[in-house]
Amino acid sequence: MALSDLERYNEAEKLMKQVLEQRRAKLGKEHPWTLWAICNLAKVYTGLKLLKQAEDLLVPGIAAAVRSLGRDHLGVLMGTGELARVYARQGKTEIATNMMEDLVSRLEAHRGPEHPDTVYALHQLAQLYERQQKYDKAADKSELAKERSTARLTIEHPLARKIATQCRKLETLKPAANSSNPELVGTTVSHEPKESPKGEPCRNGTQLKSLKTYKTFYLSVKPDLTV
Repeated sequence: MALSDLERYNEAEKLMKQVLEQRRAKLGKEHPWTLWAICNLAKVYTGLKLLKQAEDLLVPGIAAAVRSLGRDHLGVLMGTGELARVYARQGKTEIATNMMEDLVSRLEAHRGPEHPDTVYALHQLAQLYERQQKYDKAADKSELAKERSTARLTIEHPLARKIATQCRKLETLKPAANSSNPELVGTTVSHEPKESPKGEPCRNGTQLKSLKTYKTFYLSVKPDLTV
């Protein structure tokens, strides 16, 4: 996936196809590593804007993962998040939003509310609400993501910076949207960005300061943070 991180998608596609074929042959169609390869190839397809191919790969892949690993396995959650991103880019915003809402709930339960995977999913959910011009909901989710991000990420982390930018943007969009609502005319909203506190240490006593070495299933060396 390093080639994909570098946006060398054509090279990444060729290699990931080979990886997937070999894993299917040697490990089986429903082995966790095979399903992992399916998700990685789907990400490459998304980068190439081959959204139908990504969808056709993910839908049966997720179904197989549920059968083999269970609905709440991290691989299933990762695939679900990628499929939601595909649907969003296809314009199926409502479907994508419903999937992301469910995904956030499951990540909170199984990864923890402050885990970067959960924070990233909240960030994506806020983006989906923003696309639907549901700015109050978008702002609430974005602020929650910002608050939780301080537990394990420093303010310099790419995700933390993206969330902070999103919060400031939504603070400017909310008054414009509310001005058309007679019940909300006259309300005031602060436009001053709040300074995010520095990240707190992780449970193992370390702080996620290295942007090049820290990875989760949602965040890569060069993460695509746009739904």
